Amino acid sequence: MTLQSKTKKEDFLQSYVNDLTDQNQLLVETIEELQMEADHNISNLGMKPHPSDHILDLYSRQVRGTRAATEQLLELAGSQYLA
Repeated sequence: MTLQSKTKKEDFLQSYVNDLTDQNQLLVETIEELQMEADHNISNLGMKPHPSDHILDLYSRQVRGTRAATEQLLELAGSQYLA
């Protein structure tokens, strides 16, 4: 495998990680917006809102875990191509 093809694969994998990171961030922002809207709607109905921060926190931890796992895969793939 040539150095150029290794670099192309690394660039592709880095781009893939960046895309996943962007998608995960967008999902977190969307969930935050939906949570705020739901809390607002519930308060307008005169009901006591149930905090959903723990759900958002759980999802955020899953996103960080996915991001870390993806970055580890990228590092592993890069080290295999460089070996």
